[in-house]
Order: sequence, then structure tokens, then C-alpha cells
Amino acid sequence: MHKYAILKRARLGVGYLASLPAVFAITLLCYFFIDREVARYFWAIPADTMIKEVFAALSYMGEAQYYLVPPLILYVLLRKRFAYAAKASLFVFSTVAVSGITVNILKFVFGRVRPEMYFSDNLFGFDWFHYGHSFASFPSGHSATAFGAWLAFALIAPRYRWFFITVGVLIASSRVILTAHYVSDVIAGIYVGAVATLILYNIMLRSEKEKLNHAH
Repeated sequence: MHKYAILKRARLGVGYLASLPAVFAITLLCYFFIDREVARYFWAIPADTMIKEVFAALSYMGEAQYYLVPPLILYVLLRKRFAYAAKASLFVFSTVAVSGITVNILKFVFGRVRPEMYFSDNLFGFDWFHYGHSFASFPSGHSATAFGAWLAFALIAPRYRWFFITVGVLIASSRVILTAHYVSDVIAGIYVGAVATLILYNIMLRSEKEKLNHAH
């Protein structure tokens, strides 16, 4: 693709950032009025109940390695004979990689205390530029990974888009139900994953998909 066409598509993708003020407002409302109430509710549910066990299993589907390694292998195997499938695989890999890097930078910047610290030490809030697992609650990495990857699947196969999007939302929601994250963490993670995916779709795959559709 010509470099100017890439820049044009990138600018179109960046337009999705226009929703940032609305997302910021929603996360702020959750921070003050919803996060602690929801966390207390799910914290009180025993870990051995069915809902916790089901969502614990779903939570594993938010780990990045499941969306990085297989697509990269598929790209290597398919790139010489199946160009579109190879590019689609590289697209999935890229969405997870970019959203993961972005989330990790934001985690360090915000240094938000995880729910476990609220229940053990009554700590709630942000400790800016604090590195460490207990201060890496915002945004949720699992949510960014899962929603970004499953949104990518929805863009690749739009016939099943609502199924894919639902799976992504359920995986992201598991982080709240397991009290690994607050609601606002998950909303922010979903947003990062969605924006990364939509921008990269415009840059990497939209034109290829349009060509494929016209060919049929």
C-alpha cells in the first residue's frame, strides 16, 4: 500500500479517539460511584461458587499469549500461498501487541491500586508512576487483549460479529467478577483494545477485505 494511503487510513482510524471524552466521563463516574460497590458485591461471593469458577475459566482467555503466538505461526505458514489469511493473522497479532504495549505504559503512569489492596489495606486510588502488580489495575490488560482480539475476529468475519463481540465482553467482565479489576479498569481496557483494533484495521486490512469482497 502506498505510504500516503496508509497515512490517510491511519487518520481515519484515529478518528475513533473522538469518543475519548465520553469514555473518560464514564470511567470517572464509575471511579467515584460504582467501582467500590461492585467490588464489594463480588468479593463477598465465595471463590468455589459456579459463577466464580466459570468466569475464572473465561479469564484465562484474556491472556495475551493465546492471541500472539497462534496468529504469528499462521502468518508464517500462510504468507506465501494465502495472502489475505496471512494478513488477517498478522492483524490479530498486531492488535494484541499494540494494545498490550499501550496498556502497560498506562498502568505504569496511573499506578492504580488493585481491588485486593482495597480489601486488605483499605487502599483505593492512584499512585502515579508506581511500578508493580498491586499498582497495575488501570487499565485492565486482559480486557484490552480479549476485546481487541475478538473485535478483530468480528471485523474479519462480520457475519459472526455479535458472537465475537459478546465473547470479548464476557472475558473482559470476568475481571470484575473475580475482583481482579474495578469496573472502570475494564471499561478503559475495552476502549484501548477497541481503538487499537479499529486503527490497525484501517491501516492493515480494510483495503484487502474490500478487494476480497469485490472479487466475490
